[in-house]
Amino acid sequence: MNTDAILFWNNVALNAVANDHTGAAQKINQRGPTRTARALAIVHAAMFDAFNVIARAFTPYLKNLPPASGTASKEAAIAQAAFTTLVALYPGQTNTFYTELNNFLNTLPTGSPCNEGIAIGTDIGKRILAARNNDGSDAPMTYQPGGLPGLHDLDPLNPDQGFLTPRWGLVKPFVVPNIIDFRSPAPPELMSAAYADSFNDVKSNGAKNSTTRTPDQTEIGIFWAYDGAQKIGTPPRLYNQNIREVAMLQKII
Repeated sequence: MNTDAILFWNNVALNAVANDHTGAAQKINQRGPTRTARALAIVHAAMFDAFNVIARAFTPYLKNLPPASGTASKEAAIAQAAFTTLVALYPGQTNTFYTELNNFLNTLPTGSPCNEGIAIGTDIGKRILAARNNDGSDAPMTYQPGGLPGLHDLDPLNPDQGFLTPRWGLVKPFVVPNIIDFRSPAPPELMSAAYADSFNDVKSNGAKNSTTRTPDQTEIGIFWAYDGAQKIGTPPRLYNQNIREVAMLQKII
């Protein structure tokens, strides 16, 4: 078992994403990449602040956190913060999280430092959850296609697929104060040459039996096409796996 607290609980969180999208669809707690990204941000912010309130090495995510004893176990605090947030976000996997927590805590020395760390982690986890409690993620996500040319319409081959969090742009960001500066530019005008070029590119290279798409483009398309696949999960899980490998190679953790 990897006893590095961050790597261990990052892996638990990533497994939770995969498990969340495996099995019956109605059991999913954090459906799709938008909710997955939010869930992973909450878990990792809790781990960061639980570590930092003891280590005092970085600027915390939350402000005005109560001071913590420098002798408290950072590992126990990280574990408990991750556990507290994961149970709230993925209640369907609570038993798994209890097992992981017990297995991890059993690798740590018992005593006051561990107990202090557990208390700190519980408190930080609850604070992170409370800070995101009214962030707009639970607002009604209804959407009705307008039917106008150039705008989204029902997929004729899969008209019952529904729409994933169409109002997610209104959810409060975790870090940036204003999303206006990060908005994508408007698409080309419907009758413009740029729109026609993009349309023809997708039509040609995206065809089932395309004669213009290269093998490399096919591999790229397959790689990025998965979303919510059984036992794999959503793209934010893949991004975390990539960052995890880079961090380990660069010995950041």
